[in-house]
Amino acid sequence: MESIDDRAALRTRPAEPSDDHFMIQLSREVFHIYGPYERIMESWLKSGLAECLIGSFREKAVAFAMMSNLPFEVNPAHVSELLALAVVPERQGTGIGGILLKEMEKKAAAMNIKGLFLHTALDNTVARRLFKRNGYQARGTKRSYYPAGQDAIFMSKQLGAKAMETPGSQGMKW
Repeated sequence: MESIDDRAALRTRPAEPSDDHFMIQLSREVFHIYGPYERIMESWLKSGLAECLIGSFREKAVAFAMMSNLPFEVNPAHVSELLALAVVPERQGTGIGGILLKEMEKKAAAMNIKGLFLHTALDNTVARRLFKRNGYQARGTKRSYYPAGQDAIFMSKQLGAKAMETPGSQGMKW
C-alpha cells in the first residue's frame, strides 16, 4: 500500500449523486456493528439535507464525510451535525480522516455554520482520539444511541476564532 505521507496526493471534492453507492457501501462495511447504516445513509442522502465530501487517492474514492445542512430558519443557532466520517479499512490510520474532517470544517465555516457536533461510539477510541485531537470536546453520553444498542459520546466544536465555552457559560449552548 502506498503511503499517504505526501498528503497532497489526497484530493477532496463535493460528493455527486454518482458517489451515493460508494458512501452507502462504505457505511455498510465500516458501521455495520452499529446497525443498518446503509439504510440510514440512504435516508440522509435522499433527504437533501446533507452536505458530503469525498476524499480520493489517485482518482479512487477512499473516504467520505457528511454533515447536516438544515435551513437557518429551523436552525437559528447555525450548528450542524457531523453525521458520518468513514475511510476505507485499508487506508485507515493514514491521516485521511483528519484531512477530511478539516475540509468539512472549512466547508461548514464557509456556509456560516458556527459549530459542529457529533456522536461517536463510546468504545470507538480511534474516532474519539481523532475528534479530540481536532478540538472537539466531550459533552456527555447517550445510552443505547445506536440502533444496535451501543452508547455514544456527544462531542462538539465551535468554528471560527472564538473557542467554544462550556455549556451554561456565555458562549454557545450545546
